[in-house]
Amino acid sequence: MGKFLDIRYWLAVARSPTAVTGLLVDIAPVVGILLWGWGAPALVLLYWLENLVIGAVTIPRILTSALVTRGWTGLFGAAYLAAFFTVHYGLFCLAHGAILLEVFDPKENWSTSGGFGDLVELLISAALGFGRHMTWIVALIAVWHAMVLLRDLSNVDNWKDTDPNKEMFMPYGRIIFLHIGVFVIAGALTALGDPAIGAIALVLARALWGLHMNMRSRQKAQPAPVPA
Repeated sequence: MGKFLDIRYWLAVARSPTAVTGLLVDIAPVVGILLWGWGAPALVLLYWLENLVIGAVTIPRILTSALVTRGWTGLFGAAYLAAFFTVHYGLFCLAHGAILLEVFDPKENWSTSGGFGDLVELLISAALGFGRHMTWIVALIAVWHAMVLLRDLSNVDNWKDTDPNKEMFMPYGRIIFLHIGVFVIAGALTALGDPAIGAIALVLARALWGLHMNMRSRQKAQPAPVPA
């Protein structure tokens, strides 16, 4: 946490378009809390929807990482990893979403609603319905992740230190953060008795974590200094 109090860190952030825009996107849910009356359920389900977006952009990251580091032959193995990730991460997220919706709206039966496709559509539409104008925030998040992906795809050097297996496991950390965020909100509600303050605390914690990850990614992408 000490680095967030260092002016030099924020000067470095200001020089990184990805870090600045990512921070603005991560803070955007505050608008939903203050203007549209979002509570903890809307915020948690927003981050669940973001996990779906991240899963979608992870698939081309797995394939690109393999192509750059292992060549065309490595692409076949990466295709298997991408398929495994799609099934495993997809089912994990769907089960996670069903549990969250069961907790926040126990009146509905979220686990046995029609076929698989119907269940996917129901969970996503129900999550979007937990907050006014949530579709706009989700679209903003999706556009930002797509832009970062395009930026990374445009520079081969960004992939030289990556690994398909590493790319595959990266999204799971965000799900862990989501669980931690639920406890942050619960703690804030207990200590302060204000749902809005608890929700804003989660947004700010998520924004700082995202900023940290974006700055780490930026540092890895920078070329090493050439000795004099």
